[in-house]
Amino acid sequence: MAGPLYFVTSYRRPDQVIRLVETISRESPEAQILVHHDQFKTRLDVADVERVAPQAHLLSSPRPLKWGDFSVVDMHWRCFEWALDRIDFDWLILLSEQDYPVWPLETTEKLLRESACDAFVGAPPLLPAGGELDGLAGAQAVDATPDVPDPLRYHRYFYSYGAVPGAARLHGLSVPWAPVWRKLRQRVVKLVNRRPGRLVRANTYPDGMPTRLGVRRRSTPFCSAFPCWVGKAWFAVSRSAVSEIVSFAKTHPSYGRYYRWTLVPEESATVTILANSAALRIIPRNLHFERWSEPYSGHPDVFRHEDLGEIIGSGMPFARKFDLATDTQVLDALDAVRRPA
Repeated sequence: MAGPLYFVTSYRRPDQVIRLVETISRESPEAQILVHHDQFKTRLDVADVERVAPQAHLLSSPRPLKWGDFSVVDMHWRCFEWALDRIDFDWLILLSEQDYPVWPLETTEKLLRESACDAFVGAPPLLPAGGELDGLAGAQAVDATPDVPDPLRYHRYFYSYGAVPGAARLHGLSVPWAPVWRKLRQRVVKLVNRRPGRLVRANTYPDGMPTRLGVRRRSTPFCSAFPCWVGKAWFAVSRSAVSEIVSFAKTHPSYGRYYRWTLVPEESATVTILANSAALRIIPRNLHFERWSEPYSGHPDVFRHEDLGEIIGSGMPFARKFDLATDTQVLDALDAVRRPA
């Protein structure tokens, strides 16, 4: 019988990737593990991965990945297709190296097997105010999570964005006058964005992305029968759902081209395919616990040992984010909770 596939995406600390992979292999020895590591950021050796998980596979990309643009979605879809061709699995669980299990993995896998569904995806549909898909004003997301305001979701996916020339270099400046530049940039952004129904929009969200200028799209892939959905980039999907994603992306190349010019497409492009498929049954639930003290930063909090009670009390199978450079005790404590003596 086919088992689960844990798909781990990583780019930072190899030791943290190895710890997560080793944990998965130890607690679910029959599971398959696929790691995609951005070797342009840090080096991860396949021998180190196979040492802790002989069943693991390690892939990389020919170009660096950039968080917040289409390179992440493209990587997901390529890895999905690779897995369909080479691995026998029933469910795919998408994780990053900064995720860690809260529940025993066998409990999570049992939940997936017995769910009678094809995906756990926390994503509401996004409709512009008034319900018109080509509306000019703000937007409403049904049952939206509070971390990202609805108009921001609308601006991400109904505009076509390009980077301002030279902005990426200026964005990372550490020279003494850099704060002056950033303050000036924010004034310009507010000036561009102050008019309602605007055709052009400037965007600096999330933190860490260079300034981009967007033009409102005259046409989109979305309609009342195929709305835009926006949610978390982390989900669990059945093999049938993975096949649906790959098939749709191949047969609708214009869909990928559209999302290539949006902001943070990994939070919409894939879940929109899933949620609009009549062949799939979706449970609108996240499997990850996150805490957002600063929503506009684009990054959830990094958990520490003192957050253990909150993490366990969340009732979620996984939590994120963790950082070995910040706190290792919290991961040790979670191991002890899942595997009591």
